[in-house]
Amino acid sequence: MKHSHLLAIERSAEGQFAADRETIVAQMRDMATKGKPPHQLPLVTDAHDGVEVLGLNNAGIAQTSGMLHAASGTVATAYILSQPADPRDFATDAQYQALRNQLIASLARCMADPAR
Repeated sequence: MKHSHLLAIERSAEGQFAADRETIVAQMRDMATKGKPPHQLPLVTDAHDGVEVLGLNNAGIAQTSGMLHAASGTVATAYILSQPADPRDFATDAQYQALRNQLIASLARCMADPAR
């Protein structure tokens, strides 16, 4: 994939995952509501392989995803950023969403199985 992206992976301190999760969810909700209509972004939630996924998608083809794996206390934040049309591997929003979903599913599989 020719996306510009940034990935941060962290492990919560022992016994801190629940508090970290609460903070991340609150931050994502805050980011979702900061824009004024029609620029507000719905917070999309999903789960893959025991990994909770929180996502914000904007019309400029960019996404922020918070991924939380309670069993390992791991938190990942993925930023998939807009790019000029020339280097893209997609031409439509639907193609972008399919590639984004593949990336999120791959990250979730890796988080769910630390032996990978």
